[in-house]
Amino acid sequence: MPIMQAHLPEPAGPEYPEALFSAYSDCFVQVLEANPARVRIQIVPVQATHTYVGGNRPARLSILSVFLLEGRTHAVKAKLIESLAKATMAHLCVTEDEVRVIIRDVAREDIGFGVQTAAMLGL
Repeated sequence: MPIMQAHLPEPAGPEYPEALFSAYSDCFVQVLEANPARVRIQIVPVQATHTYVGGNRPARLSILSVFLLEGRTHAVKAKLIESLAKATMAHLCVTEDEVRVIIRDVAREDIGFGVQTAAMLGL
């Protein structure tokens, strides 16, 4: 069920490389043992002129917001943060200081899959 919305610096070319989507999906599959068919990733390009970091504009910043069903340990979340950050740095050539990963635990009653909650589906 992992869902990630990544606000990333605009790509140099017309689109983000397919390898970036694969790398992110692999993070969820390897760290969370997620079913690849259940992984959802949305990338939102952000212009450097629309980013402010520590008094500097334009700037580069990658913000990855990850939504998970509640119940994962702190150690698993830390490993996922590390894995996603490393994938971002490798594929976008950004520094560690230019990456933020935010994990949000979602109660099963608070997320819908189509018209049913995760709780209704027994997830």
